Amino acid sequence: MNETYASLDQIPSSQSHVLPYMMIEEKITQAEWSLPKEHIDAAGSVWSSIHDMSLWAQFLLRNGTTNEGNQLLSSASYNEMFTPQQLSSADDFYPTVALTKPNWMTYGLGWFQQDFQGRMIDFHTGSLSGLIALIGLDRANDKAVIVLANQDHAEMRHALLWQVMDQSLAPKDWNQLVFDLYQQQQQQFNAYIADLLKKQIKNTSPSVELQQYVGIYHNDKIGEVSIVKNADSNSLQLVFGSKEYRLLHWHYDAFYTDHPKQRVPFTVEFSLSFEGEIKNVAIFRQDFSKIGN
Repeated sequence: MNETYASLDQIPSSQSHVLPYMMIEEKITQAEWSLPKEHIDAAGSVWSSIHDMSLWAQFLLRNGTTNEGNQLLSSASYNEMFTPQQLSSADDFYPTVALTKPNWMTYGLGWFQQDFQGRMIDFHTGSLSGLIALIGLDRANDKAVIVLANQDHAEMRHALLWQVMDQSLAPKDWNQLVFDLYQQQQQQFNAYIADLLKKQIKNTSPSVELQQYVGIYHNDKIGEVSIVKNADSNSLQLVFGSKEYRLLHWHYDAFYTDHPKQRVPFTVEFSLSFEGEIKNVAIFRQDFSKIGN
C-alpha cells in the first residue's frame, strides 16, 4: 500500500491528489481541508487511493491474510473486529435502512453491520469537508465495494454499495431510490431551517458586552475552542483548530457561524450564570466550559 499516508503533508509533491469540493448556494465550490496538513487523525483521515483500498479490502476478505499467504491478523483478532459489539437503532444508523429494511443492526469494531437478503453486510463511510468514502464487505460472497469521491456528502456511495450487494432476481434502481431518499431528507432539512427562521426573535441584543464572551472553552470529548473579538470590527470569531468562523448575532446570547466555504452554518449558544457571567457555550450540540480568557 504505497499510496496511503497518515497525513496530507506526507503525500509527495510528485503524487497527484484530489481537491475537496462542496455545494454552496447551488455552486460547486472548492472547500478547505478539514485538518491541518501535518495532522494525524483517526483511521478515517488516512489519505489513500482506490488501488490501495482494494488491497485492504481483499486482505479483509482473505481473513487477514496477504496475497502471498502471510497471516498478519490472528483469527481471534479478525473475528473480534467483525463481532457485534453493540446493538444499533435506526436513529443511529444510515437513512438507507428505510430501503434495505434490515431485521437487525449492530456495530462492530469500526463497522456498521446489518442483514441484507439473508447475508451479513459490514460497511462504513468516511466524511471530511469536501471528501467522502465508503467500504462495504459481503464476506460470505467474497465481495467488496469501495467508493472515494471529492464532493461533500455525495450520497451516491450508498447506491453503489447496495447495487453491488443486491442479488435479488428483480434488482432495484438503487441510484433512483437513494437519490429520492436523500432528496426527501434535504426537503425536511430545508423545512427545519425555514421553521427556525420563523422562531428568530427580532431586535434583541446580547446580554453582555462582546468582550465577556471572549475566552477559551473546553469539552472533554472535542477539546478546546476559542472565542475572540475581531480587532477591526465589533464582532466575535470562533477558532477551532485551524478553522476560523465569524459569528453573527441571532438573538439574545445565540450566534451562528458565517464562513464563505461552509456548507451549513452551525449555532453557537452561550449560557449566562446567576452572577451575570458567561460560563458555558454549546457548539456542535456539545457543551463547552469556559476555562480562561
